[in-house]
Amino acid sequence: MIKIVSFKICPFVQRVTAALEAKQIPYEIEYISLKDKPQWFLDISPNGQVPVMVTESGTALFESDAIIEYIEDEYGSLEQGVTNEQRALDRAWSYLARSTTLLNAAP
Repeated sequence: MIKIVSFKICPFVQRVTAALEAKQIPYEIEYISLKDKPQWFLDISPNGQVPVMVTESGTALFESDAIIEYIEDEYGSLEQGVTNEQRALDRAWSYLARSTTLLNAAP
């Protein structure tokens, strides 16, 4: 089964779990402490951040955009009939929204 590694609250993990839920893909979540990250987590997360998704074959994927693209590639798109141009525009708006949100959240 797919495993998601997360902190208790993380919008990037929520993006990944939303994609899994939308496709009805079973998964489990393991929560770790932001203040005391276990060594096994640091061994599989090059940047020490969540989300990390461990695939059924045991590969640890990191960065929410890469994980979501993997889910789309592996399990098929929810956007049947959407052109590649529209899909690219959807992604562009998603990336813009994320960067704008992060800039506004910074102290």
